[in-house]
Amino acid sequence: LNLAARQGIGLWDIRRDGDRLALLGGGKRKLSDILIDKKVPRALRDSVPLIVMGEEILWAVGAAPGKTCAVVPESVRALVIEYQPLKEKNDAVFKG
Repeated sequence: LNLAARQGIGLWDIRRDGDRLALLGGGKRKLSDILIDKKVPRALRDSVPLIVMGEEILWAVGAAPGKTCAVVPESVRALVIEYQPLKEKNDAVFKG
């Protein structure tokens, strides 16, 4: 994520009806349509993690990056986020 593009911290969230993502190529698209095109099973669509800033979706993890915080040659700072799905709920451990 290009940190110079936004102030503040993106937080995890889950999708809501009508969510849209600003696309790298321009325009916006419904998140539900993106998840369908990526062949994410219906039962898993609500569990796709989102990196958000306020109401804006910056990244649908594993499905699509948003335009707003794309890293480009002019970027001066970037944040690398690595996502690894849990095998089981009990695997969730906070290390900080």
